[in-house]
Amino acid sequence: SAGGKKTVDLVSGSDDGTCVLWDSGEGVKYTLKGHSKGVTQVEAIYHQRDGLLVATGSADSSVKLWRREGDQFECFQTIDLRTGYCFALKFCTLPRSGGVMLACATDNDLVTLYVSSGEQFVVAEKLAGHSDWVRGLDCVTEGDDLLLASSSQDSFIRLWRVSPRDQVRAQRSFEEFSADEDIVLEERVFSVEFE
Repeated sequence: SAGGKKTVDLVSGSDDGTCVLWDSGEGVKYTLKGHSKGVTQVEAIYHQRDGLLVATGSADSSVKLWRREGDQFECFQTIDLRTGYCFALKFCTLPRSGGVMLACATDNDLVTLYVSSGEQFVVAEKLAGHSDWVRGLDCVTEGDDLLLASSSQDSFIRLWRVSPRDQVRAQRSFEEFSADEDIVLEERVFSVEFE
């Protein structure tokens, strides 16, 4: 909102390669042009530092990220999916840092997480666990964690917990672990047994 007045009520994608931001009182507020094929996925978030961010996924095998510059929206990043197809996009605000994360699902079985780093979004992690295309994403905060849900054509819904890195625990040396304790390395858990 700008000065308490709501400026965008709805974001839609179109087969003509555009994304339209709508205002309930005025109709079409902004038209975002840049894709060469139909826009099949849209996502938007209002962020305290960055204002309104919009992500568009298209049949042209790209995801474009847009932000408001003055009274227009400008594409500030294009993510090339090569020959891939975007099936789901979801912006999330990271609870502890307040940063923005974009979850993206394409025509493989991965969910790619991008985080804002300066002026660009960079790949932070690729979540593997589904065995078919991921078709839907949603998220909710729980304390300092973010819970991300992904639904797939493999008939499963997976819940992923995104937690801030615990710097103290991450810096423990191998000798500090007891023989019956799980070792956490880069947020992936491995169980170790000694015989």
